[in-house]
Amino acid sequence: MRIIAAIAVLGLIAAIAQHASAGMVEDCVQSDDPDLRIGGCTAVIRSGEYSGKNLAYAYYNRGIAYGKLGDPGRAIEDYDQALRIDPGFAFAYNNRGNAYGKLGEYGRAIEDFDQALRLDPGDADAYTNRGEAYRHLGEYRRAIEDFDQALRIDPGHAAAYNNRGIAYGSLGEYRRAIEDFDQVLRLDPGDADAYHDRGAAYESLGNYERAVGDWEKSIQLGGTLNAKSWQEYLKGKGHYSGAIDGSYGPDMRRGLMACARDPDC
Repeated sequence: MRIIAAIAVLGLIAAIAQHASAGMVEDCVQSDDPDLRIGGCTAVIRSGEYSGKNLAYAYYNRGIAYGKLGDPGRAIEDYDQALRIDPGFAFAYNNRGNAYGKLGEYGRAIEDFDQALRLDPGDADAYTNRGEAYRHLGEYRRAIEDFDQALRIDPGHAAAYNNRGIAYGSLGEYRRAIEDFDQVLRLDPGDADAYHDRGAAYESLGNYERAVGDWEKSIQLGGTLNAKSWQEYLKGKGHYSGAIDGSYGPDMRRGLMACARDPDC
């Protein structure tokens, strides 16, 4: 699910030049460090100098930072505050929906994406996020409808292609899944997950060579930690006896091929 970042923060940016608290505002608005952003936004909120949409954006930006730190509960609290101040804040509905999704509360997530789309029917991210929530609920056709709509709005939306591919795979429509993963990889040739998922689709079609080829590419792109995870997984399935060292060699390729042919792997 895609978090929508604040692009413009109305008067907060102008306020940087007008207040002695310029540093806290800059951290709240611009910092990529979630801890700095939380500190800056908290200072903005407590300062009493801001109200209306500016204050709503401060809560919103702090919510994004809590989400990046893996704390969706606190993120939701901040999005709640942003929406109390500005009930028409479509991005806040979208991001709160993402936070509910992180908690597995997909029904509540869908309600928020519905509201985001009432406010902004042209938001491809909100369609993609709602589709992902439907996918987690096993409502694959409804998910695909949302991914289709996202792609009508934004034909270059890689996440919509990727998630639609996963949904098609869940329905056993592996060739359509592969077409979508192909499109993801045209848009982003370095997407390790798309190679992994396309490999799984080829595996399901019995095309083991292509499956292993895609998994090899995914491992190469994913780095040492990804390779170690594969080694541990293959060892657990009895298809690899080498060291768990993140290196790729013939033993690991043989393990991948054996795994591809093993229905329990």
